[in-house]
Amino acid sequence: MNLMIRKFLDNKNFMKLWVSQILSQVTINMMNFSLLVYLFSKTGSSIAVSFLWISYAIPALFVGPFGATLADFGNRRKILMVTNISQSIIILTYSLIYGNYFFLTYVVVMLYSFFNQFYVPAEAAMLPTLVKRKSLPEANSLFFVTQQAAIILGFGIASTLHELVGIRLTFWIASALIFLAFISVNSLPKLKILYPKRKRNFEESASDFFGRILEGYKFIKNNKEVLTPFLFLMSIQIGISILVIIVPALSRDILSIKASSSGILVIAPAGLGAVIGSFILRKLLNSGWRKKKTIETSLTLIAVDLINLVLIVPILSYGPKFVLTEIGFVLAGIAAVGVIIPTQTYLQEVTPGGMRGRVFGNFWFLTTAATIIPVLFSATLTEILGVRFLLIFLALSALFASFLSRKFGQNYIEKSFV
Repeated sequence: MNLMIRKFLDNKNFMKLWVSQILSQVTINMMNFSLLVYLFSKTGSSIAVSFLWISYAIPALFVGPFGATLADFGNRRKILMVTNISQSIIILTYSLIYGNYFFLTYVVVMLYSFFNQFYVPAEAAMLPTLVKRKSLPEANSLFFVTQQAAIILGFGIASTLHELVGIRLTFWIASALIFLAFISVNSLPKLKILYPKRKRNFEESASDFFGRILEGYKFIKNNKEVLTPFLFLMSIQIGISILVIIVPALSRDILSIKASSSGILVIAPAGLGAVIGSFILRKLLNSGWRKKKTIETSLTLIAVDLINLVLIVPILSYGPKFVLTEIGFVLAGIAAVGVIIPTQTYLQEVTPGGMRGRVFGNFWFLTTAATIIPVLFSATLTEILGVRFLLIFLALSALFASFLSRKFGQNYIEKSFV
C-alpha cells in the first residue's frame, strides 16, 4: 500500500484529485452517521431512519444516469468544483437551521445526493486523464481502498466529535472538509475532452447510457452463471444496508450504549475486521481455498455472530459484553469480506471483458433500486417486533443461503465457485 502511494506522490494532479476524494468520502460518511444519530435521537424510530436511505436513493435512481452522461462530455473540473462547493453550502446552511426544521433533514440528504450523482462519475472520468494507462489499475485500487477506509474514518470521526463538541460543530467541520475538497480540485488542469468522431449531444449520450444498461440487463438475465452471483452479491449489499439502518436501535436495545457511540463501538470494529479480512482472504485464496467454501464458511460465521448478539450479549455484564461484542463486530467484518470479495471475483471471472462495465453498472443501479423496499420493510419489522427479531431473521437467512450453496450450488450454476 505504501509503495502504491509513493508511486503517485510526484503526480501532483493525481494527488489533488485523491485529496478531494478522501475529503469527499470522509464528509459523506460523517454526514451519514450524524444524520442517522440525529434522526434516531429525535424520533427513536427505525422507520424515520430508513427514509434517510430512500432520500439518498431517489436522486441516485433518477439523476444518476444523467450525471454519468454529463461526465461523458462536460467540463469535469467544473463539475467537481460546483458539486463540492454546493455540498459545502448545503451542510453549512443545514447546520444553522436543523433544530427548527426537523423534516428538512430529508431534503438536505436529497440535495446532497443530487450533487453527488454528478461528482462521482466526474471523478471517475477524470482519473484516467491524470495517470498513465499502465498505472490506472493501481490508481483505481487506491481509490477503492480509500473509499472503504473513509467509512471507518468518517463514522469514527463523527462519533468522536458528537461526544466531544456536539452535532452542530460536527456539521461545521464536515462543511469545512468539503470546502477543502473544492480548493483541491480548483487547481486541477483544464482538460480538453477529445471525442473520437464528434461531440455527442445530451440526448444521444443519455440514450447510449440506457442502451448499455438494457444490454447489460439482457446479458445478465440470459446467463445463469452471471445471474446467480449477481443476485447473491445484490442480496449481501441489501443486507448490509439493512444492518446500517438498524445500528441505532441495536445500540440502544442490545448493546445499551448511546447511538452516538456506535460509530466507534460498532462501525469502526466492523471496518477493521473488513481490512483484516481482506489480507486473510488473499492468503487463503492464494493457498488454494475454494471461493465457494470461503463464502459458505463466512455466511455461517455471520449467522453465529448475529445469534450471539441476540441471545448471549444481552445477558452479560458490562465488561464481558464489551469484549464479546467488539470481537463479534471484527469477526462480522471479516465474514462480510469473506462473502463479498469471492463472489465479486467470481462474477468478474465469468463476465466477458467487454461486458464487465455494463454488468457492474447494472449492479449498482439495480441494487440501489432493490434496496428501498427491504430497508423500509426491515425498519417496520424492527418497530413492530424489535431489533432482535430482525437480527434472528437475518441470521436464519444467512444460514439458509449457506445451506443452499452447500446442497445445490455446485449443480445450480454451470460453473462452480472454484
